[in-house]
Amino acid sequence: MNKTLALFALSAACAAPALAADVQLTDAQVDSAFLVANPDKDGTVDMKEAKKFGITDEAFKEANPDKDGT
Repeated sequence: MNKTLALFALSAACAAPALAADVQLTDAQVDSAFLVANPDKDGTVDMKEAKKFGITDEAFKEANPDKDGT
């Protein structure tokens, strides 16, 4: 999944619905967050990494529609 889409989806899923609609992330913010969320630098964020980033199981599942685990 595209890292920008993935991080936005994960962030939006964790935020209140009204707030998520107003979120506008810059490329620099997404890149910075992705570096933190992807410490093994494999280009994906899995469930274990997402949890460390503060993403709930439910939010991860909603942001991972293809169910590939990343």
